[in-house]
Amino acid sequence: MGHQMPDTGAIHRIMATEVKCETFNPVVQVVDCRRLPTSQRWRLVVSDSQHYMQCMAASQLNPMMEQGEVQIGMLARLEQYVLNNVQGKHIIIILAVAMLGGPVDRIGAPAPYNANGNAALAPPTTNPTTTTNPPPPTNPPPPRQQYQ
Repeated sequence: MGHQMPDTGAIHRIMATEVKCETFNPVVQVVDCRRLPTSQRWRLVVSDSQHYMQCMAASQLNPMMEQGEVQIGMLARLEQYVLNNVQGKHIIIILAVAMLGGPVDRIGAPAPYNANGNAALAPPTTNPTTTTNPPPPTNPPPPRQQYQ
């Protein structure tokens, strides 16, 4: 039996407010999970295999978090969530989640999500016709001895 896979593009769909949790319950992978040092709140980073972003677990999920039911690498279905603006940033607040399995290795090569729906740290583009000089060697060769 194969693994359930994250719903690619789910983070963009949620962040662009194209969907509501009443009609869209995506599968995501937990790529980080930790308690905030100054509170009883938990921060999660979830991935849809294309993008990842920070989320907060609502306080009613604390028992689930503290008992280790949510672990890095696990797949989860977001059953209830809201999109909130916290300190000028949109963040998904997870209200209810169903753990589906895992943990498994990270799926895909997700990039950070930004408001444009693109990777926040896109790799630089290169022009294949442009050539650059190689950097100088770190250890130059010893000078040649001259014989007389």
